[in-house]
Amino acid sequence: MSGGFTVLRDVEYRPAADGLRPAEFDLFVPEQRTLPGAFVFLHGGGWRFGDKAASERIPAALARAGVAVVNANYALTTERPYPQNVDDVLALIAHLEAHAEELGIDGPAPILGIGGASAGGHLASLAVTKGLAEDRLVTRPAAVVSWYAPLDPASRFLAHRYPPAQRPGGFWDRGGAEPPSPRDPFVPFIGTEDFGSVTLDEALDGDPRRHLARLDPSGLPPFLLLTGSDDSAEIRYAQRTWHGALRSVGAESTLLEIADADHEDPQFSSPALIGAVLGHLRNALATAPIPALSGF
Repeated sequence: MSGGFTVLRDVEYRPAADGLRPAEFDLFVPEQRTLPGAFVFLHGGGWRFGDKAASERIPAALARAGVAVVNANYALTTERPYPQNVDDVLALIAHLEAHAEELGIDGPAPILGIGGASAGGHLASLAVTKGLAEDRLVTRPAAVVSWYAPLDPASRFLAHRYPPAQRPGGFWDRGGAEPPSPRDPFVPFIGTEDFGSVTLDEALDGDPRRHLARLDPSGLPPFLLLTGSDDSAEIRYAQRTWHGALRSVGAESTLLEIADADHEDPQFSSPALIGAVLGHLRNALATAPIPALSGF
């Protein structure tokens, strides 16, 4: 026991198969719980890097505040391209629902919430919208929390598939040597450098907005989106745009921009922001379509 919680390591939820490593999670169990169920946390890393063991700051902070946390791995796009990563997240939710009692997270809300950092926040939102639209979400998380997440891998598809023409008289027309192609996370995300073989519909499937029109927005859980004022313009734009999309369909969404915070900033696990997350989870439980809670 350290810092008010224990950790059950490397619980398998999807076995190794077809060249994929097994998918596992760590369960952070607080000494005293302040909320029921478990919060599912997905690490970042641009969909192609990262590991649960290197992404424990936020899960540990939540556990110290009395929240059980499932800190999970999923297939990286260097192992297998999309949609294996979101398929893993949906399989994880199904596993937790099926094994809630033995994991000690059973009750009126076994999946207290789902969220993640950066690419993990994107996958959490996508698993909810795509899962609801395709009737693959076996249980609805009570809430979603997305920390500094990108939104649409498809934007990179568009840049590759339909590159803009060089501006006449622009820099490269004056004799400069064009740089090599950028190292872009969408290539492993979609699994090919032949962008002529990928349809726009396939590319857009990785954008959580793509699925909003195919679901009943009243079934969406409330979202809390966090971003930092010092993060990249892409991330800040993504969180603002996702917030606007959710609000446009009548879903509940709160956007917090944290002053002087950058990507992966320690501020996001500070007592103040963990308190904001706890408040979001409590409010979500109070309005979720589940039996009345007692004892929490």
